[in-house]
Amino acid sequence: MNFYFFHIGELTNIQTMMVDSIRITNPDSRIIQVTDHHTLKLEKVDKCLRFDGSKDNIMKFRFDAYSNILYEKNSENIFLDTDMLVLKKLSSQDIFKKSDIVFCKREFNTESMVNINLHNLNMKEYINKTLLQAWPFMGCFIASKNNNLFTEMNDMYDLLENKYKFWYGDQIILKKYYEKFSSKIDLVGEAKYANVTLRIDDNSDVRIMHFKGMKKKHMLNFYLNYFNLN
Repeated sequence: MNFYFFHIGELTNIQTMMVDSIRITNPDSRIIQVTDHHTLKLEKVDKCLRFDGSKDNIMKFRFDAYSNILYEKNSENIFLDTDMLVLKKLSSQDIFKKSDIVFCKREFNTESMVNINLHNLNMKEYINKTLLQAWPFMGCFIASKNNNLFTEMNDMYDLLENKYKFWYGDQIILKKYYEKFSSKIDLVGEAKYANVTLRIDDNSDVRIMHFKGMKKKHMLNFYLNYFNLN
């Protein structure tokens, strides 16, 4: 199984902890860093792929880069955000049950309303929409054995307004792609594959924890405690 992550800019312990968590829990996997021509290569990655792009259109840059990767035929590829920790060995049987494409469905904060002024994007088309209505799938976890997935999604992305090439465009495209090809896509839940609660016990079935937003400040302590590194 291959793990891909996209990051440009300064490297911090956020990216290091994410890579280390994969190395601990999925030692036979390959980890591929996807970045620009200036960001340093992270230690412990197997490969660093570099592409042209701008941080001003960072979400589009990510899709552009992923769409231009030459994937091995029938390879199992997981695409993660860097503010995540992989807590268990990921099973292809659990992820790829019926399809070669797997999206992560939103399960937390589903009734929260879209902040249409976030990042000054003026997202007036989402007035009075919940997060679930607007963006039902999470961009932080995508799994695929379909080599054309990001090429097809990136073609759709080209048609979005420029403001969504900076933020939220990935989630818009996931929804549009699912609406068009739902019969070809499996779903996994956010509670298992991008959990944001920061709570876990011995009976937990959480596979990946997600430290999004302000929760990043808790990532180091969780990492040290969970992997007994104190």
